[in-house]
Amino acid sequence: MSRSAVRVVLGILVVLVFILGAGGAFIWWKLAGLKEALVSDLEKALGARVEVASIDLDVWKGELHAAGISLTNERASAPWDKGDISQATVRFHLSDVFASTLPVSVEVSSWNVVLHSPLRTAETPPTDAAPKSAGPGAPPLSSPSKDRIQVTQLSAQEGSAEIDFSDDRKVALHGVAFEAANNGAGVWTTQLQATSIVAGSLAAGASSVQIRGEQDKITFSSLRMQCDPGVVTGDGDVALDGEHDARVTLKVVDVPVTMLVAVEWQMKLSGLASGDLHYEGNDQGGGAKGQLAVSHGKFNVLPWLGK
Repeated sequence: MSRSAVRVVLGILVVLVFILGAGGAFIWWKLAGLKEALVSDLEKALGARVEVASIDLDVWKGELHAAGISLTNERASAPWDKGDISQATVRFHLSDVFASTLPVSVEVSSWNVVLHSPLRTAETPPTDAAPKSAGPGAPPLSSPSKDRIQVTQLSAQEGSAEIDFSDDRKVALHGVAFEAANNGAGVWTTQLQATSIVAGSLAAGASSVQIRGEQDKITFSSLRMQCDPGVVTGDGDVALDGEHDARVTLKVVDVPVTMLVAVEWQMKLSGLASGDLHYEGNDQGGGAKGQLAVSHGKFNVLPWLGK
C-alpha cells in the first residue's frame, strides 16, 4: 500500500474517531442532564421540595438509580403533606436521548406518603403556598409538553400511605403496590392494591381498585375490600376543581357490624351487615342514603332484646 493510501486510511480513521467521540460526548451531555431534569420536573409537577441522597447513572443499561428521596409539599391546594422513597429506578432508551422529550419509566420500592383530608385543603386558599414553578392544577409526575422528561409508566411496590382526617382520625394502607400508565393529555390509569386497610374500627384485608386520573377529576371503579367474612365493593368519582364534588356508591355483603360502629359499641353489638350505600357531597358537606340489613344480629347489653 502506498504512503498516500495509508494517509487516506489514517485520515478516515481520525474522522471516524472524531465523529464517534463527538457523538459520545453529546450523548453523555444529554444523559448527564437527566439527573437535574428529573428532580426539576418532579418538583414542578408535584409542587414540592425534592431532596435526593444519591443518584447513580448507568449509561449502557439505560438506568438511573436514586436512593433516599424525600418529598415535602409546598402547594397548599394539594391533599398531601410529605413522602419518602427508599429506592427508585428510572429506565430509558439510548435511542431517545436525541429527541426533544425523553420518555422514561419509573420503578419505586419501599415508599411512604402522608396525605390529609380534602376538607383541610379546602380551608386553605390555593395560592397561599403555591410554588413559583407550578400552579394548583398541575398533573402528577408529568407536565404535558414543557418538560424534557416524560414519565410514561410508573410502578411501585412495598408502599404505605396514611391519610389524616380531623378529630385525630386516620386511615392507614399497608403493602401498597400499583401500576400506572400515562395515556397522554394528562390522563393516567392506575391499578392499585393493598394488603390491608385500617380506618378506625374498620379493618380490611386484601383490597384493590382501578383509578383513572384526568385533569379535572379522579374516577375509581372495581373497588374491592375484603372484610372477613364479607366484602365491600364500589365505584365513584371526585372532582379536582371547584368544590371537589364527590360521588361514591358502595355495596356491603356480610361485613361484621363491629367494623361499622364506634369503639364504645363494639362489645354491645354483633352480626353481619349487608346492603347498599350512596354518598354525594363536596367541601361544604354531604350526605349518604341507602339500606342496610343485619343478619344474626345481637344486642349484647340486654340479651332478651337481642332475641
